[in-house]
Amino acid sequence: MNNFVSKDICVLTPTKDRPHKIVNLLNSLVKQTQKIGRFIVVGSGENIESLIEPYKSKLPIEYYHSEIAGQIRQRKLGVSKLNNKTKLVATLDDDIILESDAIENLIKFWNSKNVNTVGVGLNLTNMKRHSYSRFKEFFFLSSKDPGKVLLSGYTTSLCNVESDIHTNWLNGGSSSWRQEILVEGIHKKNIDSTWAPCEDLMFSYPIGQKFDLWVCKEAKVIHDDNVIFHKRYDAILRGKILSKWTYEFVKQNPELSKTRFMIATIVSSLLNIFRRIFKKDKYFELGRLLQLFSLNS
Repeated sequence: MNNFVSKDICVLTPTKDRPHKIVNLLNSLVKQTQKIGRFIVVGSGENIESLIEPYKSKLPIEYYHSEIAGQIRQRKLGVSKLNNKTKLVATLDDDIILESDAIENLIKFWNSKNVNTVGVGLNLTNMKRHSYSRFKEFFFLSSKDPGKVLLSGYTTSLCNVESDIHTNWLNGGSSSWRQEILVEGIHKKNIDSTWAPCEDLMFSYPIGQKFDLWVCKEAKVIHDDNVIFHKRYDAILRGKILSKWTYEFVKQNPELSKTRFMIATIVSSLLNIFRRIFKKDKYFELGRLLQLFSLNS
């Protein structure tokens, strides 16, 4: 068993031009029943050092500014600032809000596991819970179990879990890692994109094939984000990016199937377009399909 304490945890958060979000995260960390050891914030875009300054008396904050935007680049900069005192690193997005005992429960969970556990996810309680669909399973989009990576490259939800689950992958913005695993793995990935939606899959799935990954039910957090597309172009572009990087993930793992990915994407997009026919986010699904067809052009 492990013997971690809360001071062994460093929270690492990349942020860009969302000061209202980072304030909510800061306030939730201040209210924790057990205090963290370090909090590394890596900002780009608007400099928020003056916003963070008042919290330095309440939290062990370090702020670093990156001229180059992108979560992966910013997270790598934060990782480079780690030292041997940090045993665990919680990679939290700036739109995460922790319940007051989240860190305490996370530490308890880590200490209930052995050294083969290298990653533990926090429980996103306001996100859609896993549900099984036999129809979707036929098109490689569903499984009876949560937290699975399907042969199509699609995943089943690991959010709002009703019990601790052993998982194939972890969300990049709401997970915790042994420092040595994070440091070793993060430098293997070089995704040149400001938004890389499959970065967490590309990082965590290969690790989950060698070690144990879990989601801790009682380490509860809220994901305070709601993507709204104001322009058709933006929705189509993000849909294209999602298809591109999911396909890259499938290509990187030979046990996954490109054919199943194609079928799953076509069926999923068409179903969602039908459901959202009067909504702007139908163009997101259109973007997914357009990128899919360009993969073989």
